[in-house]
Amino acid sequence: MKNHSALINPVILIIDDVADIVEEMIQMLALLDLPAIGARSIATGIAQLNQNPDVALLICDLRLPGENGADIRARIAGAAGLEDRVFTIIFMSGDTERAEAMAVEPGNIILTKPIEPSVLIDTIFACLDLDLDVGATTGKKLRQTRCR
Repeated sequence: MKNHSALINPVILIIDDVADIVEEMIQMLALLDLPAIGARSIATGIAQLNQNPDVALLICDLRLPGENGADIRARIAGAAGLEDRVFTIIFMSGDTERAEAMAVEPGNIILTKPIEPSVLIDTIFACLDLDLDVGATTGKKLRQTRCR
C-alpha cells in the first residue's frame, strides 16, 4: 500500500462540477506550494487517480450532477489499479443536512460551504500531516483539525 505520508510531493485532487471552484482551489494551493489537479465528475476523478500516482488527498463535492460525491469511496474500491492505494477524502457540501448526515459515518471529513479558506488550508495540512506556520501573517500556528 502506498501511504501518503511517504510521498515527497503529495498531489491533491479536487472534484467539483463548478469549474471556477476547481480553478480557484488549484490556484490557492499553488500559492502554498501544494500541487493540485481538478476533475468535474467522479469518473474523471478516477481517471486522474489512475494517471497520477502521487495523489494522496481528495477534496470532493457531495452534490455532483447525476451522481453523489459520497459514492467516490466505493468507486475507488472498484477501480482496477486503485484498490491498494490510500486516500484521505475531504467532502464539501452546501447542504447542511446532508453534511450532518454524512458526518455521522466514521472517518468522514466534511466542510460546509461557504468554506473559510483558513479552515480548508488547516484541514488539508492536517490531512497531509504537514505543519503550516502562518505566524508571519496571522500570529498563529494552524494545526487544530484532526484527520484521523
